[in-house]
Amino acid sequence: FTHETSLPITLGLLIDTSGSEMRMLPAEQEAASRFLQRVLRKEDLAMVISFDMDVDLLSDFTSDPAKLERAIQRARINAPSTPATVQGPLPQTGPKGTNFYDAVYLACQEKLSSEAGRKALVILTDAEDNGSKVRLEEALEAAQRTDTVIHILLVYDPMYGANAGAAKKLAEETGGRMIEVRSEKKLLEAF
Repeated sequence: FTHETSLPITLGLLIDTSGSEMRMLPAEQEAASRFLQRVLRKEDLAMVISFDMDVDLLSDFTSDPAKLERAIQRARINAPSTPATVQGPLPQTGPKGTNFYDAVYLACQEKLSSEAGRKALVILTDAEDNGSKVRLEEALEAAQRTDTVIHILLVYDPMYGANAGAAKKLAEETGGRMIEVRSEKKLLEAF
């Protein structure tokens, strides 16, 4: 039997680029780049996805640290400069649509389901979701079906808050961890 830690890992780095992450994004990019440089070996693969109102694949699976670094640096806050007004029975003003659950679901279902071996998602987010087509339970099931461990760095601005309950559920029920991060200094420690 081989030691599980010697098996290659397929890693998905998901970065929340909604408006609530504006203050922390540069620190997140720096910490994520350092993390990948430190942990990825030649036989490991990683991808980078950003999510806000859309879910964007910034880099498909690669072991090339330069490609991953460029993808991380391409992550941009995607909040409209003028508040959007959502029409309907209950009109709402402000940017709506952080597709957190959709990002988890798509990363597991579309990308990690065909990969073998150890699989993990490292997600930088406040875990707030207000636009996904899938529910939390569906995202969790997709991760469990594909044997993907989810680690969440709960990065949030106290002004906006966070959904620690959803983050904790996703992490714990897939064998991962949730770590609260309220400052840039804590971000490097969390990684």
